[in-house]
Amino acid sequence: MEKGLTMGVAGPEAWQHAVPFAQLLIVIAIVLAALIGGLVKGFRWLDDRIGERIANWSTSKDFRNAVADIVTQAAAGWNDINNRLHEEHRRGIKELRDRDAERLESVKRAHQRIDALLTGKMTP
Repeated sequence: MEKGLTMGVAGPEAWQHAVPFAQLLIVIAIVLAALIGGLVKGFRWLDDRIGERIANWSTSKDFRNAVADIVTQAAAGWNDINNRLHEEHRRGIKELRDRDAERLESVKRAHQRIDALLTGKMTP
């Protein structure tokens, strides 16, 4: 067989070109692994720092006072709305009772007129 015409067998020249290429691939893989690992570690560190800061804020007296003020304002607003709704219902119920009383009087007068027409007696 002639030199360079063999199938599936790489010669020494081919290996000389493949070694630097393989080294370059290994270096790129290591750099990517280091970058990804560094980013993951950095994000975990940042998450821990944010968690600590939030934990410190939530236990501070100023934060608790601010939350208490917000809750107090919200409760006052809810009470105001609730009282307004109750007042509207009370007015609505009073109006309905007044109308019912008017209707009752109207029905009484109608019955008195009908009785007067049927009996021939006029009642005051």
